[in-house]
Amino acid sequence: MNKKDVANIRKQFKLDNDLMKIKDIFNVYIMKESSDIYHQESKPFQMLEQEQQELFLANFKKVLTGQLDVKLFELKFQREAEDHTQHLLYDGLQASEVEDWKAYMLLIVEKMFKDAKHTEDMVVTFIRGEYYKPMKKKSEEA
Repeated sequence: MNKKDVANIRKQFKLDNDLMKIKDIFNVYIMKESSDIYHQESKPFQMLEQEQQELFLANFKKVLTGQLDVKLFELKFQREAEDHTQHLLYDGLQASEVEDWKAYMLLIVEKMFKDAKHTEDMVVTFIRGEYYKPMKKKSEEA
């Protein structure tokens, strides 16, 4: 993704947007001392109160604000690794059941915190939804 793609997605984080439908939200809470998951919470996004939805959307926009390689970083996937993260992400997004999606996201959290030590408790938030990118109409001659 380039800077323009990120900016376009950031603009879509608003309530009742036909181009972006967020279906589920999944929060995983990790303890600083042991990097163990001590709580997880999953809800359909539409079941959250409107104030909570707006707060999450504002936070998602903040995460995507900023310059590439300063606040946003391109991930380098290690394709040779067993169960590499790109496959986990793809398989999770293809999962039809919410529980299956959550299981894949928990595997990603475990990989993220396996060897990491932090000075504070952490929260990892996953969202699942659909994003429709408008395409320009091509001329019939083309």
